[in-house]
This record gives sequence, C-alpha cells and structure tokens, in this order.
Amino acid sequence: MGIIAPAIIYSQLDDHALFMEARAHTYYMRKDLEKAREDYENIVILTLGRLHCGDIFAKSYYMPGTIYEKKGWPGKSIENYEKFLDL
Repeated sequence: MGIIAPAIIYSQLDDHALFMEARAHTYYMRKDLEKAREDYENIVILTLGRLHCGDIFAKSYYMPGTIYEKKGWPGKSIENYEKFLDL
C-alpha cells in the first residue's frame, strides 16, 4: 500500500462547507428555516472543513441574519449581520 499524498487528504477534509451550504440553501428555499439556520451555524464551527471557503463562511453569518429577521428576532439578526459586515 502506497503513501497517500497529504494534499489529497487535506482536500477531502475541506469540502464539508460546500455540501453543508448547499443543503442549508435548499432548506432555506423550502422555507424550513430552522434546519437552514442549523446548517449555516454549523458551518461557522467547522475547522478544516471551511478552510478554502471564506465566502461560504461569511455567508454563514448573513443567512442566519435573514432567518432571524424573518422570525422576528431583531437582536439575533443584527448580531449576525454585524459579524458578516466585520468579515
């Protein structure tokens, strides 16, 4: 058995945010706001799984802001929008 190149292992660990964002967006479009919020917030806590996805990381603050706004929670909405703008 040969040695697996570190770049291959590394790239496989880095795809999580892409898949999670696609699923979160699907939930959002289906109006399942709670599942969408959960997925977006889980992207934020990824380590290697979001390394090359800075745009998705930033969006993971923006989208919960819109979800909280739709739910009528202005405090949480503003908190997420501010973090998005800081990024």
